[in-house]
Amino acid sequence: MRHKVLLSSAASAALLGATMFPASVFADDNYGIVYSGGKPLAENNGTININSQLINELSSLVSGSDGKVELTSKNWLQGWHHRQGEDEECHSVSYFTINGTSSSDKHSFAIKNNNYQIDVDINGVSIIDPPTGTGAKPIAVGIDGGNGFLYGSNIIYDTQEKCQGAQDADKKTGSLTRKSATNRQFIETNIKLKKIGASSAYLAGDDNIYFGLTDVDASQSFKILNSGNELSQNNMFAKDAKLLQQDFYYDRADTDGDGKKESTPKENPGTLPATCTEITAQSPISDSNPSAPFLNCFKDGYIYSQYNIKTRSSDINADLAGSDILVSLKDKTQTDGLNLVFGFTDAAGSSVEYYAKQYKVTYASDKNGEIAEDARTSESLIAGDTASGSKTDPKEGYEFKYWTANVDVTLTNGKTIKAGEPITDEELKQVVVDKDITFTAIHTKEGEEPEEEDEEGEEDSGTIATPDTGASTKDINAVLIPASLITILLAALTIRALPRLAHKKVGFDK
Repeated sequence: MRHKVLLSSAASAALLGATMFPASVFADDNYGIVYSGGKPLAENNGTININSQLINELSSLVSGSDGKVELTSKNWLQGWHHRQGEDEECHSVSYFTINGTSSSDKHSFAIKNNNYQIDVDINGVSIIDPPTGTGAKPIAVGIDGGNGFLYGSNIIYDTQEKCQGAQDADKKTGSLTRKSATNRQFIETNIKLKKIGASSAYLAGDDNIYFGLTDVDASQSFKILNSGNELSQNNMFAKDAKLLQQDFYYDRADTDGDGKKESTPKENPGTLPATCTEITAQSPISDSNPSAPFLNCFKDGYIYSQYNIKTRSSDINADLAGSDILVSLKDKTQTDGLNLVFGFTDAAGSSVEYYAKQYKVTYASDKNGEIAEDARTSESLIAGDTASGSKTDPKEGYEFKYWTANVDVTLTNGKTIKAGEPITDEELKQVVVDKDITFTAIHTKEGEEPEEEDEEGEEDSGTIATPDTGASTKDINAVLIPASLITILLAALTIRALPRLAHKKVGFDK
């Protein structure tokens, strides 16, 4: 028996350890991500949901393009890099480097706007087959303060002038060479969405918050490690399957002579392959098949983009927008933080961005006041969230009384307030947002109450109105008193009889 108890304790300890540590502790350096096999991301093949209506209803909560990037750990270096697609311009970047095959040093940053913030912890970096030999430089991980993109394997310079000159001798970091099918970098992150000022993760109910795997291309890869929220057809949504496979469905050519290639639909793209080709030195593009397209693929819970090792090329998404995948998140994932692994085979960047269905709440005032100068006039809120409220500045001689809404609203306690009915400041902050709402502040002259119509059948004296029957009502109390005495007497007699009734035997037919 004791032996069984010990075994049980050991098993319990193992299970406890598995719950206390992230899944990546037991993962290989490449997190099981192999750039071969699987299926192309496409509609009706078990890889992704195509739902343009949903995508159109979702909007960004916070991203680097509309927010501010803040470094929340001190171990970052400062440099300059070329943004993808903007090779003639250099931009400032915060970065750190990895010497060798791995780094467990933690780095963190945040992206904030007026309503939300994203906290990003980089918990580890692994590099498969890094550059070696004389002149080999360390590989970098960077965060661009201008667009909030997380960059892998990017060339960094220590000054803007050196970046613009782009001389090899001035490079502070190196890049992956794709010299083998395994040459790549993996960055493991923990990402949390919060409301500004909150200490805990923002929760909106399962599958109401989405994380963006945006601009899926450039031989990148993505894998979610959270148990129960792994990438699958059930939680991945896209606008158009063809936009995920642009290299297959579109041609690129400089059609207007401006030196830039534009995408145009292929007349006969053929049938999308059923499986993704294994990456070798000759595939998917080879001398015998030079026009074979690159594909975005899904396999065993991760996404990857094909690339050609021989030519170091991958151009899946060309120049068209819409190649984004939005992943619905569970509340537990939000609470624990999204454990997402970003994979890179060469210099590329990935945005860190959350999406949700939002409604617009507008704050206005009647003619006797206005919304205060520093107060909010509108806000975009996730469905199910509560209004934040605002403040007003009454005109001279007037004071704020209450708010009204242009539609019926429901409070968190279930109370419904009809359109146009008074709403207090406290009630307004309990309004559950499930539609676009305009709140209007009502002001009255100081010391006066808003005019309200009396309810039908009531008078201001507070007395009950009685119908005119022509009979006298002055002696009604004299009539009521004898009736009350009779009622009391009958009740007393009944109470007296109760003990006898309680002891009366009840017989049953046999």
